[in-house]
Amino acid sequence: MEKIFGKTEGLKKSELKRLSNLYRRRIPKERVLTPELAQVLAGLSQEVGRPISLHLAFLSPPKALEEDWRLLPPKPYFQYLEFDHRAEVEALEEELARQARVRELVDGSGERAILVGVD
Repeated sequence: MEKIFGKTEGLKKSELKRLSNLYRRRIPKERVLTPELAQVLAGLSQEVGRPISLHLAFLSPPKALEEDWRLLPPKPYFQYLEFDHRAEVEALEEELARQARVRELVDGSGERAILVGVD
């Protein structure tokens, strides 16, 4: 991701570059935040003189009453260190599996395809 979102007016080019580099950091799949990344975020926040927020969102099951995603409320960094995102993902996977529609193939060839559209 190349674009930084939010109020970036007044930030130096070097600060924008450091913020952009956050997108490339690797996080273990069982975590949403590491102590090292939390420390970098806090340092950057102090350097730029503005709070840097961490936003998490999950897909919503199809036909949900809400948007196609659910944005979690902002939390202090330390709360994300202990956040159990696996429970969220497993619940979503169960809901998607319940709502999955399977269509029998007419030609009996056994071929299947998934059509994905991006707006």
